[in-house]
Amino acid sequence: MNNPELTTYEKYVNPLQAKLLKANGVEKTFIKAEGHTLTYKNAKGETGSIIDCLCGYGSLMFGHNHPRIHDTVKDFLNNKTPIHTQFAPRPITARLAERLSGLAEKYLDEDYVVRFANSGAEAVDLAIKHAEFQRVLKVQELTKKLDQKFNDLEARWNDGEVEIPGELFAETELREQIFADTLTPGELRGYISRLNSVALSSRPIIFALKKAFHGKSVAAAQMTHNETFRRAFLYFGMQTVFIDHEDLSEIEFIMDEVSQTFYDFVINKKTNQISLVEKDYPAYTAAIIEPIQGEGGIHAIPGSTLRDFRNICDHKNFPLIFDEIQCGMGRSGTLFACQPHDVAPDMVLFAKSIGGGVAKNAAVLIKRANYEDAFGIIHSSTFAEDELSASVALTVFDMLEEDEGAAYERATELGNRLMEGFRELSRKYPGTIKEVRGIGLMIGVEFFQDVDADSAVVRLVSHHNRLGYSLFSYLQEVQGIRAVPTASAPSTLRLEPGVTLTDDEVDTIIQGFEGLCKTLYYQDSYQLLQHVGNQDRSSRDHKIRDYRRDEVKQKRAHYKEKSRVGVPKIGFIAHVMDPVNISDNDPALERLTNEERAGIYNANNVTIMCNAPSVPKRITASFGKEVDVQFYILSRTASQVLGDLNGPGLDDLREAIYDTALQAKKDGCTAFGLGMFTSVVTNNGKALPRVPGMPYTSGNALTTGMGFKAMQEATEKTGKQLDGCTAAVVGGAGNIGQVYSALLAERVAHLMLVGSGRAGSVKRLSRAYHRVYETLIETIRKEGKESLSGLALDVANLTSVQDFIAELGDKDMPKNTGKDVATLIQQEFGTDPFVTVTDSLATIASADIVVCAASASEPFVGSDIVKHEAVVVDIGVPLNAKQDVKDRHDVTYMQGGLAKLPFQQEMTETVKNLPHGTVYGCVAETMLMGLSGSGRNFSFGDITRKQVKEVTALAESYGFAATVPQTRGL
Repeated sequence: MNNPELTTYEKYVNPLQAKLLKANGVEKTFIKAEGHTLTYKNAKGETGSIIDCLCGYGSLMFGHNHPRIHDTVKDFLNNKTPIHTQFAPRPITARLAERLSGLAEKYLDEDYVVRFANSGAEAVDLAIKHAEFQRVLKVQELTKKLDQKFNDLEARWNDGEVEIPGELFAETELREQIFADTLTPGELRGYISRLNSVALSSRPIIFALKKAFHGKSVAAAQMTHNETFRRAFLYFGMQTVFIDHEDLSEIEFIMDEVSQTFYDFVINKKTNQISLVEKDYPAYTAAIIEPIQGEGGIHAIPGSTLRDFRNICDHKNFPLIFDEIQCGMGRSGTLFACQPHDVAPDMVLFAKSIGGGVAKNAAVLIKRANYEDAFGIIHSSTFAEDELSASVALTVFDMLEEDEGAAYERATELGNRLMEGFRELSRKYPGTIKEVRGIGLMIGVEFFQDVDADSAVVRLVSHHNRLGYSLFSYLQEVQGIRAVPTASAPSTLRLEPGVTLTDDEVDTIIQGFEGLCKTLYYQDSYQLLQHVGNQDRSSRDHKIRDYRRDEVKQKRAHYKEKSRVGVPKIGFIAHVMDPVNISDNDPALERLTNEERAGIYNANNVTIMCNAPSVPKRITASFGKEVDVQFYILSRTASQVLGDLNGPGLDDLREAIYDTALQAKKDGCTAFGLGMFTSVVTNNGKALPRVPGMPYTSGNALTTGMGFKAMQEATEKTGKQLDGCTAAVVGGAGNIGQVYSALLAERVAHLMLVGSGRAGSVKRLSRAYHRVYETLIETIRKEGKESLSGLALDVANLTSVQDFIAELGDKDMPKNTGKDVATLIQQEFGTDPFVTVTDSLATIASADIVVCAASASEPFVGSDIVKHEAVVVDIGVPLNAKQDVKDRHDVTYMQGGLAKLPFQQEMTETVKNLPHGTVYGCVAETMLMGLSGSGRNFSFGDITRKQVKEVTALAESYGFAATVPQTRGL
């Protein structure tokens, strides 16, 4: 049951985020907040509560809806105090700025001017804007003074006081371009301008740290290291260089590489001789640093690094900015996070908690000595400096500073308790928590990502770097603790509660994390996933069970032991057949009900993930050659994939398949097989971009060939002769169905092509119908009547057909051959006596042989329309025939398209529910590509009868064979 409010949010606000929440089973709507307690309403309208450790990404230093902050807002509004009085003094804002400046002088021993913004990202933009304004003023001052010198020089040159020698530029890049012995002032101006144009046209540089996050506005995003947020906006022109804080020699090297020279000149007062002067050009706008990185995974930057940056900025004369939007305001145990390191920046940024959780506010503190008064006109904002936000901020600073800064001590105390609790859990449950980091109430708990875990769920999310989101989901929905992963370090959960967190809440948080660690330690995937498919907690099995086996690690170790150079590897992609199959590779998930399994796939309809690469399976051919098989399984069911085929998700699905092909190439695969409906949605591979050196195959040729051989043998075992049988091909319009029809037409007495009944089905069947006759004419011309039987021989004996072939002579068959021959037969008999085209599934009741080749997510061929003693060949994946057909003792039912592996080798660990020693024909064909070393696509696009015969013969030479069931009911 979906939350209707989340559905509205998805439709009108943020569709992707809403879908991701659904995918993770996080659909609660929060209706009340007090302190660190959030009261929620679920999809059923039921209410409950959780402990909030996210706290507005660190915006709630005093928790939700603190009464003292509420009183400030109520008093302000009750007094009808003006909120907006633009272009007038704002007394409350002024008092706030005075307070902030005083606190900065108290703790940093510096005097600051304070400018205000509406959010953290806007504070970053404001700071960078001021820094660039300063830089441009420096450039303008350089050029202005140079212009003044040119004017003075021209006057003195006119008076004959000075000469300008041409050799002045002998040491510059213009040395080969100036031949005159002397120059005019105008020429000198032109040449120096040419030299300076390089510096003046260069893009200024901003230095930031790797793993930095400074916001998502256009400017701030370009200073955020995570490419997800930055890549799309690189063309706006800002140039940010990201530095590793552990290797600051990098910044010195970069400065040497990108430094620019500004050319000036001087005139010797005694000799009146002119010489060029090279000056440092102000090429750098600023360096911006978070003293404690938040989104980067909660990393405290060492004080030595902050001091080194201070020295670099002083030496090169550009400002140092500390972004304390998240880590400041007392969260680290001091008002300024940089405070303990005795480093005063040129600018400090505050936001988040300055608004008390009820107002949008941000402050940029700029050293008074550096502040440009003109910036007051250059930058302004309608909503910045509003008096309501300023009133709230004043109250927040009162609460932080009172009782000699007791709030700072409380932040340190609470943070230490939480971090020690998490570290104890890491010792108690080894292999779960990798590291606990943080200062005060800015805490990061990093978990191990394990692509070899026993839990298939952990393997999947670890491979796709989404472990943190699964842990967030479990903690909130099962343990009642809200802590989210950081964007740039998604295996790290971030906790940023406020100082009003109670001791009991600390204990509850640690207990909740213990449930998480115990679940990971015992590899209980059920606990991680059950709530995604069922929001009803009353039906949950809360007992954490032990599913540790170390099977994946052992298999991978065993594979590495026997690995040999030169063994080719092939990749094969498929999808989950049905929600029930979710437990195939994870015993913990057997506890899920069928409804929960379906609910998990329905919730996860937005994200298409492929499993973590499996341990390859080695297969040996009949003469000893080997191939490794790597399986990739998409997190989509058959019905979802078919829904994508005709829906908006087709492009995303194809992209996911292509990404998997690229991964297979990276994993060393030399061929890539498209299994189940992945071949359908990619038009048998033709809709995918090519991956150099790795051909695709749908496997349809060998699937058809093995199925046809098995059908022939099974029919003969029943005592029937093919040339006396009526055969029906269900799904005859598809590529496999068409080839089956062409092969059957050479053997059976009557052929029926059966469509789906959907719109356009008869038209598609007509093409298949004409192809049957086209293939028959081709066979008759090439092989003669001697090799034919059944309807093929009957058609070959028709005088009209013989005349048609005689008229063709040695010419190529015209495009409409099949249609023309079908027309001749219809004209001769009134209706076609050999091939029937129908949309009625009931017609298969007269068929001795039924080939099921339709693409359908559910079985649809029932026992009621299957003839007594019929042979049913089901090559659909998923299968087309219902269980009651398989249960009929008078019917010879076979899962067609399977191939026996050489030496009866076993693959049922990976490919479930198949007879011992068999594999799907499409998998076998992909193996064959690896074994044969063929660089061509065996089944790419539509297959032909010729391909089927060639591939089948090749497979048999490598020891693969068709599977024939024991005949029943005779």
